Amino acid sequence: MKRQMIVLSGLLLCILFVGCKRDRFRIKGEPKTWMQVVRFDQAFHETGRFEDTAFLELYANDIMQIGASNSLSFYKFLEMFRNDPDIQQIYDDCQVRFEELSALEAQLSWGFYRLSAFVPSMPAPSIYAHISGMGSSIVTAPGMASISLDKYLGSSYALYASFFEPYQVVRMRPEGIAPDLLQAWVRSEYPTERYLQNNRLLDFLIYEGKMHFVTHLCLPEIPLHYVFGFTEDQLNWCKVHEATMWETLLEQQHLYTTDPATIGHYIHEAPYTRYFPETSPGRATLWIGYQIVQKYMEKNKKVTIEDLLFHSSTTSILTASGYQR
Repeated sequence: MKRQMIVLSGLLLCILFVGCKRDRFRIKGEPKTWMQVVRFDQAFHETGRFEDTAFLELYANDIMQIGASNSLSFYKFLEMFRNDPDIQQIYDDCQVRFEELSALEAQLSWGFYRLSAFVPSMPAPSIYAHISGMGSSIVTAPGMASISLDKYLGSSYALYASFFEPYQVVRMRPEGIAPDLLQAWVRSEYPTERYLQNNRLLDFLIYEGKMHFVTHLCLPEIPLHYVFGFTEDQLNWCKVHEATMWETLLEQQHLYTTDPATIGHYIHEAPYTRYFPETSPGRATLWIGYQIVQKYMEKNKKVTIEDLLFHSSTTSILTASGYQR
């Protein structure tokens, strides 16, 4: 009986601990306004016009890089783009796949509601949808963020094989839109050039860890492998081989390297992560950055999300996390 009481007490303490951990980042209330995705893709393709001149200029100058929306080059592009058979096919497929976006708008509404609670100084953007012809997946500008719908038609979308390698299409899933957009917005507000104290691999890993930690915190209902742009098997590989990855970083003496090529092998998209087995996913070390940040926040309960984002000393974060594998 005494042993049963000890076991029950232990279970109760575990439950209380987990509950406290969750309560720390639990946001009360609900969004006061519902975010809407402005369908630039439809208006532009059907009419060639769009009343929001600020976004039209962003689309013309930055997304498609044609020039000002009132220039001759843009009018020529407009005619060609809207009549191109491949673009027409992509547009039609996007309209079928994304006939309505209410589920996405709900995810974004809750995600940015939580983000505003964690970081009150960060404004939420107006959100648009466009077709880029396989350009950048998410584009941000002051007050705006836009989704290239043609980059999220599903990993098995037939036309992707003509443009991308198999390892690249893993991320091109509708489920990745909300985490990609929210994370892109946080990155635009906390860019690497401002918040990296040094340019060592450790700095990049912890920066990436912050981005993925905050994204998952704001979108807890989205499975973690979508947040990372992995498959479930790829994320499981990272979990199983975390200790080996960390040992490799230390043995190779790469944790504090500033060599751009070496850093790129660890954090850029690729068929696999160099220095690791070919069964690894590209960017596998991002999991280590995430784990360091997660352990840092668990051990330092007074640190807010805003504190975390502003904290630029990655060495002190690593030390205070107690991370070791």
